[in-house]
Amino acid sequence: MFRRAELIDARGATGPGPSVTELWQLADHARRLMAGIKPGPRAIVVEHWLHYWTARVFSNFLTGPLAIEVFQSEPAARRWLLAHSPANSSPDSDGPGGSVEPVF
Repeated sequence: MFRRAELIDARGATGPGPSVTELWQLADHARRLMAGIKPGPRAIVVEHWLHYWTARVFSNFLTGPLAIEVFQSEPAARRWLLAHSPANSSPDSDGPGGSVEPVF
């Protein structure tokens, strides 16, 4: 589950989002879940500038254990995932390295 590349589609997000403290707690929880695992890259796609910056803060909290980036364009996110995925996989395939699946 954690080893494959993943496209996280958060374009339907509404509201102000979590606080910085909550983002830190979420990142800490994610780090504990991934302990000992080399996770695949994650691309978060958002629409609103507020969600962009919220996701950027979250991604910065996870910079060490996880390749994670935030985009406002799905094609740009897919290109980034392809560049950061294992050589034998692509964001549109279920190859040995992983696949990209939207998360809602």
